Amino acid sequence: MTVRWLAIVNPVAGHPRSSSWKESFARRLEDELQTEVAFTERHGHAEELARGATCDHIAVFGGDGTVAEVVNGMDLDRQSLLLLAGGTGNGLARDFAVTSLDAAFLAAKRNEFRALDLIQIIFRSSDQTRSRLAISTASIGYAAEVVSLANRYFKQLGSWCYPLSATLQAMRQPAFSLKVSIDDSPFQERKLTNVMINNTRHAGNFRAFRKSDTGDGKFEILLAKAGFWGQFTHNLAVLSRTYFYRTAEEKPARCLTLKLPNPKRLMIDGELWEDIHEVRFEILPGKLRCIV
Repeated sequence: MTVRWLAIVNPVAGHPRSSSWKESFARRLEDELQTEVAFTERHGHAEELARGATCDHIAVFGGDGTVAEVVNGMDLDRQSLLLLAGGTGNGLARDFAVTSLDAAFLAAKRNEFRALDLIQIIFRSSDQTRSRLAISTASIGYAAEVVSLANRYFKQLGSWCYPLSATLQAMRQPAFSLKVSIDDSPFQERKLTNVMINNTRHAGNFRAFRKSDTGDGKFEILLAKAGFWGQFTHNLAVLSRTYFYRTAEEKPARCLTLKLPNPKRLMIDGELWEDIHEVRFEILPGKLRCIV
């Protein structure tokens, strides 16, 4: 018989937790959702657990990276997703104001679904071509390097790791050359410091893309070239929610292709991929059923 629920929990999302917390949290999930509970043990384990699940619904406790792992492993045609926000960013959960366990459990009881767009990302490195699904944010350049810096040095600061990393990276981010094609238009040569593709209003814990809509069949693109003061002022405008300055206008699109003469780092929902030569982003309308 098919089990209705599986809860996948990343015990180190946000910050490491004790074994006693794991036991009490598992009991609460079992009581609220009548679910089986599985704790992740390593990077990529959430995807493995989702890929082997025979349930109807999967609840995920973790940040955007954990959620993205689960989405890449689950059966999108049959299974639905419930967000149990527990990470540092939680961009998708913030979009739907499901940022507490009580809100998530209430959503589960209501059993109301919303079809969300996903982004399929196909990217090529020197040795192979890969494909991943993104729920929220992808980047090459500044935003990707901010994540790399935060993960390397400042993750223990919690939600403050990104503002600090963003300021430091703005001081040292160089411009890079690439070719850009939006919605399969002819390629254009550009020199940029930051490329961002966003499917949610939030990029991590910041409401950076106010026009983005997870159900409109498009994602938002930011193509920016900014020095320190321009990037710093943009960050301050987002952090203060005054939005008085932007490094570039956001553009809606259904697909985007980038060619990089010099390989760059690619960030997909907090996960970093190295040595990328070419990448294509394409919207998959209404591909994910989410309980919100």
